[in-house]
Amino acid sequence: MKPLVSLILFFLLGIPTFGQSKASNSTDWWRTPQARQAHALKLHRDFEALYNQIPTLSPSEEQWLKTEYDDTIAASGGRYSKRAVDAMATREWSIRIAKPHAFQIEYELAMLSRPLDPAQEVRHWTRLAALLMDHEFWQDIDDLLQRGIIDKQQLKFLGEFPGPTATLWAQQILNEVVLPYLDSK
Repeated sequence: MKPLVSLILFFLLGIPTFGQSKASNSTDWWRTPQARQAHALKLHRDFEALYNQIPTLSPSEEQWLKTEYDDTIAASGGRYSKRAVDAMATREWSIRIAKPHAFQIEYELAMLSRPLDPAQEVRHWTRLAALLMDHEFWQDIDDLLQRGIIDKQQLKFLGEFPGPTATLWAQQILNEVVLPYLDSK
C-alpha cells in the first residue's frame, strides 16, 4: 500500500498548477485578486493566440453544415441521422465548435483580467472552469491540430495533453477560487 501512496503523492506534486510551468516560482496564482488578474491576463493572451489560429467558416461552409447537420436533425424529429453524424467528422464541424468556444474562454479571461467584486469574479472563474472542462471542444481542437489548421506551438502553454491539462486547471479553479469563496459565505 505504501508504494501506491508514494506514487500518488509523486504524481500530484508533479502536476504544474493552472497555467504555470514547473520552473515557475509563481504557482500561487489564486492567492490574491491581483495575482488572479495577472494570471488571467497571461492566459487571455495565450487563448487569444489560439482563437486567432482557428479560421472562420465561409457562408457556403455554414450553409453546408446547416443542411447536413441542423436540417437533417430537425427533419428526423430531433434525432441524429447518419448525415448529421458524418458532418460532425469534418473540418467545418470542428471549426464550428472550436471558434465560438475559444472566444467564450477568451471573453471570460478578459473579464477576469480586470478588477471585479468577489461575486462577479467567482462567477467568471466558474464559467471559465466549465468551458475548460468541455471534452467536445478539446476533441475539436485536437482535430484541427491533426489537420494542420492549428499550429502546435499555439497549444504549448497547455503542455503535451491540452484537454486533460485544461480539466486539471478547471479543477484547480473550483478548488482554489470557487469553493473557498462559497465556503466563506
